[in-house]
Amino acid sequence: MGKTHALMDAHFWDTEIASPASMNGVVGTLPDEGAAPLSLTQSSKLSRPRQVMFMHRFLHLPLLPSYSPTQGGLVFDRAVVSFQGSNWWTTLTGQFRIQKFLSGRKYKASENVQKSAGSKISNLFGGLWDPLLYAHGIASRVVFGEHTSLTASSELSSNDKDCRARAILHHKLPQHDLSLETSWHGRFVQTQGSSWNAPLSISLDLTSLESDSGLRYRIGIRHNSGLPQECDNGNSTEIPWVVSPGLSAKAAISFEKHAKIWKDQSGPRLRQKPYNLFLSQPHVTVSTIIGSTLNAIKTGNTSSAKLKMLPVETQSNEDGSSSSSLQAKVQRSPFSADLFASLGCAAQLGRFQKPLLDLTRLEARLDIGTASAFATGATWLRHKYYRSALLDVQDREEVSHPSLAIMMQQQIAGPLSARIDSRYSLDFSSSKCGLHVKEIVYGLDFSLKVLTAAKVLAWYSPTRKEAMVELRLLDR
Repeated sequence: MGKTHALMDAHFWDTEIASPASMNGVVGTLPDEGAAPLSLTQSSKLSRPRQVMFMHRFLHLPLLPSYSPTQGGLVFDRAVVSFQGSNWWTTLTGQFRIQKFLSGRKYKASENVQKSAGSKISNLFGGLWDPLLYAHGIASRVVFGEHTSLTASSELSSNDKDCRARAILHHKLPQHDLSLETSWHGRFVQTQGSSWNAPLSISLDLTSLESDSGLRYRIGIRHNSGLPQECDNGNSTEIPWVVSPGLSAKAAISFEKHAKIWKDQSGPRLRQKPYNLFLSQPHVTVSTIIGSTLNAIKTGNTSSAKLKMLPVETQSNEDGSSSSSLQAKVQRSPFSADLFASLGCAAQLGRFQKPLLDLTRLEARLDIGTASAFATGATWLRHKYYRSALLDVQDREEVSHPSLAIMMQQQIAGPLSARIDSRYSLDFSSSKCGLHVKEIVYGLDFSLKVLTAAKVLAWYSPTRKEAMVELRLLDR
């Protein structure tokens, strides 16, 4: 399910989710949705190039599979070469689009039925030289002293006209983290699967570390240059503020509290180690967070109230897809403030030590991403019941519905367990009242007992039509 403080981070511009649409294994999410990512798709603490390298070197898996429609379907990632020193490392990765290759060979075979066997073999292996079947990425990290590090990555794919690149300078201060990030052609996705491309972005963030009191705050500024593009034949009517050109600033403060209702004090009955150290304690826990945000946005025109799309210029890409260059006019108030809140409950039975059915987990979290929009929906709900009036289409766009996230996990056998993460929207403002499925993700966990807190995770998202195999460290 993830920690409740992820709700505050979800209001900023650097929240990431795992996705095979990028060689680096992550893409940004849009803060406008106001919901924390599901834990199955939260970004790993280990970068994708390092995952591929470790899986190859220590688990003897030379190819790491993933599935993404934007990459042509099923693809294989491999660490081509890796170098490292005492305070740095560099990894070069390659990607082969196996499904696109097989589809192309099948089409060629239907065209050349009458050709000789030698010609067919030549066509089969000759297709391997097609640059559309490959993508390349490089990632590096350098540590300067005890408190400063620089992480950089770039990728070049035949599906994109431009090279994507990113650099993050991270510095540790007393009880704070300071980060400076710049990205070229960064990709941001929505839950429904549409994605946006931001040509150039620079951001500076100061974040406080978790404290015993539960108080946490964050301040950041961001500048975007260039016109954003909506990818994959999207048809949005509004440009998200996080990718729109201009300068924006954001501040947030939150207070978080956890309470253990029940904890098994009997101690482990077996001497053997659990498959995952983080899942060895049966418990029931309740957590809550409440906080506020303050936004300041400055773009080319501050006379209106929302970001709307003007005439769209459609461009055709080499792979047959299209992208749209959008010109935005600002129709958003330059200053705004809001509240957010979350309430979660987690329960676990079993210590994950026995070979069969020794782990059952259930977590639920109710998120209210923006209190003002939620209050608007509550007002309209009152009108609905007392005056039999429904919202019109334009008003419903202004309502933010609470979201309910549910996670279920069950051990199958040994270190293998099955998981389902889902998010539902609580919509009472339209004629179809009730719970609506917004996102669902299926997963299989294989805990690596030798590392005590690591696992190989395979997940599939029908909503985004994506699947990945990942290595997660220090993860529940």
